[in-house]
Amino acid sequence: MKKQLLLSLLMLAGALGVACSDNEDPIIEPPTPTTTTLTVGYTFTVSQAYLTLADVTVTFLNAEGVQQSEPMTSTTWSKSFTANQSREFGYTVNVVAKANLDALLTEDSYVLSTSYKDSYKSNTNQGREEYRSSTITIANKRIADYLLKHKELHKFYLKWDKASDTFIK
Repeated sequence: MKKQLLLSLLMLAGALGVACSDNEDPIIEPPTPTTTTLTVGYTFTVSQAYLTLADVTVTFLNAEGVQQSEPMTSTTWSKSFTANQSREFGYTVNVVAKANLDALLTEDSYVLSTSYKDSYKSNTNQGREEYRSSTITIANKRIADYLLKHKELHKFYLKWDKASDTFIK
């Protein structure tokens, strides 16, 4: 009988120890929702000859999606921004020969070069970077005609759909 009483007391003590355990199941926090954002960067570079012989203008959609224009006053133009809603983004670079072009043509030939780096990437790693450069040497007697025929140096526009995190050209 003593053994049974002792055994019963041990079992009761063991059960109380289990019932009072500090090892409760951990509380699982729900995951924090992520907001998809888009980072956009544009860089466009022209040779000094372009700026000497022509007016170069960049027309772009700013961070709010509003169209703006800026003259290129140095050989490199760049913009970057972050968007958090679906929208179109991009830019165009146009060139127009200066009114006094004939007076500016003092060299036998000119090296006209351009390069760009366009990047767009969401925080979920969708997107890409695009690079390109070109160079041409043109005799001064052909500059006016060349600038007239090549008014648009670069055009880049895309639409980003935030819900599907996809890009449409």
